[in-house]
Amino acid sequence: MNKMKVDLFFCGDSFTYGAELQGLEEDHEKREKQRFSTLVSDKLGMTHDNVSKNGACNDWIVKTVVDWFESGNECHTAFIQFSGYRRWGWYDKKRKYHFMPEGRWDDANHHYLKTEEQRNAFKTYDQLLYSEETHLDNYWKNKFFLVNYLKDKCKVHFMTLRKVPYGKEKNYKTNYWYNLVKNIEITELSSLVDKQLAPRLNETNLRGGHPSSQGHEQIANYLIGLYSMGSPQNSGS
Repeated sequence: MNKMKVDLFFCGDSFTYGAELQGLEEDHEKREKQRFSTLVSDKLGMTHDNVSKNGACNDWIVKTVVDWFESGNECHTAFIQFSGYRRWGWYDKKRKYHFMPEGRWDDANHHYLKTEEQRNAFKTYDQLLYSEETHLDNYWKNKFFLVNYLKDKCKVHFMTLRKVPYGKEKNYKTNYWYNLVKNIEITELSSLVDKQLAPRLNETNLRGGHPSSQGHEQIANYLIGLYSMGSPQNSGS
């Protein structure tokens, strides 16, 4: 694989992937053209790479960021979008990685799981391993890891899906991982789109809830403003 040297690097879940922009016609070229990573790079006259994936959990996002840099790729600024903090992933017996939805088994999330092996894994995790403290630990630990991993590689700005997952005060104010990175900004993407979300299209996989093309423009304009003001800063600062 050829090594890349780009101005901007993006990694996240379906928001940064541009989910639903493809429409009923499944036009993924349009999706890539209209998503905010392309809008930012085009308006700034810069190059970029976007390796985001639908349904991604934060462990996968961190792993993918590390893989990208360890493969010899370089960028000036990385925009890292964290997913829902209760999402998780696992490897099956064939070493295939699966994304698991956040929430509990009783929340009907099991309807998104296609195989019996996935359903068994989700149910077992829900019954034996699920806890708010574990999820919050993992979220802030992932951020701490990337802050330190990227500090000598590029500037970085963190984004999150809907809201920063502080959880109950007793769970985050005493959390060592949180306290190590609490002063580093995280942009809440959903607060930027002003309800500019894709419409729900019944009897299709386009369920709504992701930014529309107008929503992606709003996110792009915000990130361009950050960049123009000299932010993001070096991740370790």
